[in-house]
Amino acid sequence: QPWCRCITTVYNYFVVTNFFWMFVEGCYLHTAIVMTYSTDKLRKWVFLFIGWC
Repeated sequence: QPWCRCITTVYNYFVVTNFFWMFVEGCYLHTAIVMTYSTDKLRKWVFLFIGWC
């Protein structure tokens, strides 16, 4: 059972990060389309942090 619990935990982590990456992609598209001429620079590390955490 420990292996089953470990595999389930890893699986759930990757499912959740998949949804966060979809959220990050949506934020990036919003930034690219709506805020094209904005002078604010949104750093990529913010997207990476959100996507993996």
